[in-house]
Amino acid sequence: PYHLVLVGAGSGMPDEDRVISLPYETDPRAVAKIIASCDAFVHANDKEPFGLIVLEAMACGRPVVGVNAGGVAETVDDTVGQLAARAEATDYAEAVEALFARDIEAIGRAAREKAVSQFAWNRVFEDLCAVYGQLTGEATFMTPDAGLQLH
Repeated sequence: PYHLVLVGAGSGMPDEDRVISLPYETDPRAVAKIIASCDAFVHANDKEPFGLIVLEAMACGRPVVGVNAGGVAETVDDTVGQLAARAEATDYAEAVEALFARDIEAIGRAAREKAVSQFAWNRVFEDLCAVYGQLTGEATFMTPDAGLQLH
């Protein structure tokens, strides 16, 4: 019952009734619009070291199906999506089925909340400054009100 939207799949894809193949998209706003227009985001890369596109999908309020490997496994849990056991078609199909058996709108809201609360750039910057502050002992890094001082 699902339709798959492939973005950046390239030309030469065979015609499929339930597959929409779009060209590579360079405009981040267009990518966000495409993602936000879908019911869920399926990420098939099992070698992903971090998974920025997964965070972007979560920020768009979309639940994520990914493989239980790499950075995706560290970001996606049952609260924000569904993990496939392996990067195999049957495992992905089972994960998609399991996701859609749940309340995907609630999962999408949880995905957005997690993306905003844990991975927003201001949060990442503050965490990075805390690491630098611990390493250097410099209060400039640890105190938000200290401001940026270039030396």
